[in-house]
Amino acid sequence: MIGLDTNVLARYYIDDEADAEAQRQRLAARRLIESGQPLMVSKSVVLELEWVMRGYYGFAQAEVASVLRHLLEQAHITVEDRDGVEEALEPLFAQAPWHWRCGDQGHQLLDDTGGRVAQRAAGAVDAADRG
Repeated sequence: MIGLDTNVLARYYIDDEADAEAQRQRLAARRLIESGQPLMVSKSVVLELEWVMRGYYGFAQAEVASVLRHLLEQAHITVEDRDGVEEALEPLFAQAPWHWRCGDQGHQLLDDTGGRVAQRAAGAVDAADRG
């Protein structure tokens, strides 16, 4: 089973037209993820993807929630501790400001009112449209 890292998922979900290398990598990411072959995502990669979308690209919460929900709905992608990840993301899916933290006690969500996070369910998010 192939493990997906944050870069592959970011290239798949975020259409960064300003980055030529990202465009080339996006095609490879799309082929791999849409191939239907069994893939794996660790929970730390889910956390990093949220941060990249929110912290680097400045996507809105609803967009991030859409991306993460889409990722979790992929039957051919195994997400480490899927139930725990889904439980931790419930407030995001309900549109609550959040920050996800995994610790020894499990998953915990902390309020982050300055948080903004990306989307891809029907198509890639266009990073160029972000101010």
